[in-house]
Amino acid sequence: MVRLVQGWGINDEGSSSIRLSDGSVIKCPLYRSWSRMLERCFSRSWKERYKTYEESLCCEDWRYFSSFKLWAQAQPWQGNDLDKDLLVFGNKEYSPETCIFIPPMINKALRVVRTRKNLPGVSFQSKRWSMVNGLKKPWMAKCYSLRDGNTGTYLGNYSTEKEAHNAWRSAKAEALREWAELWKYEPSMVGSFSEKAYNALIQRASLFDDYSVDLI
Repeated sequence: MVRLVQGWGINDEGSSSIRLSDGSVIKCPLYRSWSRMLERCFSRSWKERYKTYEESLCCEDWRYFSSFKLWAQAQPWQGNDLDKDLLVFGNKEYSPETCIFIPPMINKALRVVRTRKNLPGVSFQSKRWSMVNGLKKPWMAKCYSLRDGNTGTYLGNYSTEKEAHNAWRSAKAEALREWAELWKYEPSMVGSFSEKAYNALIQRASLFDDYSVDLI
């Protein structure tokens, strides 16, 4: 009897490991990518923890590991992340038509961290005990770019959450454009570059600049 992966996927390759030239055995990187994709689509605990994956699903063809592996081997998969919504904004389905492998740094730059209380890129600075008066501009905006690593760039304090969020969106758009240009020329990433993906990244930046588009 075949044991289903996440109650749905079928590993018709028979193994999830590969043997290296030195004789050692490791988990197959493509199997890891496939199984993690299925976790995002079918794991109840994952969906409860990461709300952005609540509606994620997988195409029928990729139910079989061999089919996913065949597709992936024709892509620049090594060292890159499987992405489902760069090419198609808002896409929920993992499929050969919608997915692409992108550098981890590009994947990280695309993320929009959603919180339960505040809009992305925004935090509220509450009044401290030492203050005589509360902050007139308590909403702080901060955005990560390729120049500041993990520290983030302080964008200022604002009177309203919406103002701070819009400042973050503008900075996010600029950061994505910088990443798009770096993707073209950075030796460690150029192997995964494609005009289609580049244009999609530029288009995503434009969406952040358009405040009428809901990105939450």
